[in-house]
Amino acid sequence: MGKPLTGIRILDLTRLVPGPFCTMLLSDMGAEVIKIEDPDNIDQMRIQQVNEDGESFQFDALNRGKRSISIRLKDPRGQAVFKKLVKGSDIVLEGFRPGYMKRRNLCYETLKAINSKLIYCSLSGFGQTGSNRFRGGHDLTYQALAGTLLDGGNKPVLPSVLWGDLAGGSLTAAMSILAALVRVRDKEEGGFIDAPIFDGLLLLNSMGTAIASSQGRDAQRGERIVNGDLACYNVYQTNDKKYMALGSIEPIFWQAFCKLVDRPDLLPLHMDLERQDYLKKELQTIFLSKTRDEWVHFSMETDCCLEPIYSPNESIQNPHVLSRNYLYPLKSGKKVWNSPGLPPGLIGEYKDSESNLTSSTNVQSAPKFGEHTLEILKESGYTEQEISELIKDGTVSFDIITDRMQPK
Repeated sequence: MGKPLTGIRILDLTRLVPGPFCTMLLSDMGAEVIKIEDPDNIDQMRIQQVNEDGESFQFDALNRGKRSISIRLKDPRGQAVFKKLVKGSDIVLEGFRPGYMKRRNLCYETLKAINSKLIYCSLSGFGQTGSNRFRGGHDLTYQALAGTLLDGGNKPVLPSVLWGDLAGGSLTAAMSILAALVRVRDKEEGGFIDAPIFDGLLLLNSMGTAIASSQGRDAQRGERIVNGDLACYNVYQTNDKKYMALGSIEPIFWQAFCKLVDRPDLLPLHMDLERQDYLKKELQTIFLSKTRDEWVHFSMETDCCLEPIYSPNESIQNPHVLSRNYLYPLKSGKKVWNSPGLPPGLIGEYKDSESNLTSSTNVQSAPKFGEHTLEILKESGYTEQEISELIKDGTVSFDIITDRMQPK
């Protein structure tokens, strides 16, 4: 059984994190993704934490499975090349501020005249309307405005995962694009998608804003069970200065945990808001009695929602992750490494009813800058002479121009 988006072609004009992650997910579902790279404005992720071969693992992690063509979009000839690609494509994803594409005569109104079924998604910080629409931003500043950095206390906490970019932006954009594909299938018409990162992040904080909106105040102690108020839903240091995560919210799990540690006296304190500080101290003392790995072994047969806190490196080596078979082996220079992809079960790739998942190990590594320029132009109908002229006048390119790869 083929992947669900096989035959769908996406022109990806985005850079950095939100857009590339969105199209990578769609690529995992079978879509062909062509990364459009401007030689005057390259994707800065290409030069972030490069390895000894001059390649960035972070860029590779966001752009595997794609092809790259370099087009100078400020040039009318480059715009003509892009429009020719649009004719045979299903989706355009761009991540610029409002007005950028219109100034280059590449906005939705222009492109839909070329392809009436085109889905055009604009993934931006604050959307196409509103007072902040022209403001710049990054994940941290979107989270600051969305109220997620202060959730659970008065001291801001910087998360290690870019929730605004990846969930507020990438996932909501991908979801909207998939919905638009259904509309194209049913009504044979495309459409414009306004996908602001901030709006998606605010949506993710719905539980926190529910109290604020309905009662005119932020959540008080005990009103949010996931923000560290409760001892039964918290993290604790172990004897070797590592950590365990306890999530025994339901009584059945709390009972199992208290039995595991032989502390029946703690049972009635489960949801006693007046005794939570005492309970946290007691649990911390208990967890300091063993190392993290000893806790893993000790609690293995007890179903109480207790798990070790792993680093990313430990996580991808977890036997459960390996048994699920959805790490893609990629090559960056001489280094072979693994990158998580969409679990095959999410796109229907099961081998049998026992959940023996099919591995998708034939994913290509991220493309070099402009690596596929020549083949994409040929596929689009350009002759050898026309391609030669486009290269000669600088409209397109197909190699890495190192002096342009440095931060301005």
